Amino acid sequence: MDDPAIGREEHEHALRGLARINALSRAWGPLLKAMRAATREVRGPVRVLDVATGSGDVPIALAKRFAGATWHACDISEQALAVAKGKAGAAGVELATFRCDVANEAIAGEFDVVMCSLFLHHLEPSDVMRALRHMALAARCVVLVHDLRRTRAGLALAHVVPRLLTRSHVVHVDAVKSVRGAYTMDELREMAAQAGLSGARVEATFPQRMMLAWRAGGAR
Repeated sequence: MDDPAIGREEHEHALRGLARINALSRAWGPLLKAMRAATREVRGPVRVLDVATGSGDVPIALAKRFAGATWHACDISEQALAVAKGKAGAAGVELATFRCDVANEAIAGEFDVVMCSLFLHHLEPSDVMRALRHMALAARCVVLVHDLRRTRAGLALAHVVPRLLTRSHVVHVDAVKSVRGAYTMDELREMAAQAGLSGARVEATFPQRMMLAWRAGGAR
């Protein structure tokens, strides 16, 4: 999925496979619960940004379950953004998209919730810290990061589940590489602290994943 040479058809096939995996594992579930808790005092529509959105399946799923929000998404890939925009339109969700390489660029604008799902495991530690710093600078209320944990059980799932849900060879390879490249909960806590997200909480979630939550200076 990180290879810039991947063809459009193969890329879109992989995005569809990942969407099925996300739907089965309810990748949006922990994010929904945390968003509701963090934005109770926000007046007016809650501005939500999904970083490295891919095909947009997570914000689209959340939009159906979280009323009173405006939805925004960014990604380094224009192709992924086009897919996300199309899927959102088909689902009746208004999703504003823009390109951003979050590991190397500041995020334009401010948002009540800045979230990121299943992305940081693709990055080296220095890039993770820059991405977290950029997310924190753009967040008025909370930064939420939902990602893989590097565990033996997670690696076993990565070998089996993608082959049951998609024929995409890219997803089959990427799933295993992703778990091997993922971080432990302690490693994520340490990187968050070094990035300036003091007091960030990291908790285990199902299945073999983890959630980082960091509260910004205060809600408006």
